[in-house]
Amino acid sequence: MLAAFVRKHWRADGAAAAMLSDISTLTVWIPRPSAMSEFDALAVQAGPVVRRQDATSH
Repeated sequence: MLAAFVRKHWRADGAAAAMLSDISTLTVWIPRPSAMSEFDALAVQAGPVVRRQDATSH
């Protein structure tokens, strides 16, 4: 009974598995470039970093 169900629906189940795999891959891969560009933009806005000990040693 279970084997007949699997044989009947293997294409739809395979397509759903491929779709979920693609979505999970894109969910991880797409945010990375935008997160790095936001980080770079914040670093540019912050300007040069002065360490506390460098500022007080003079």
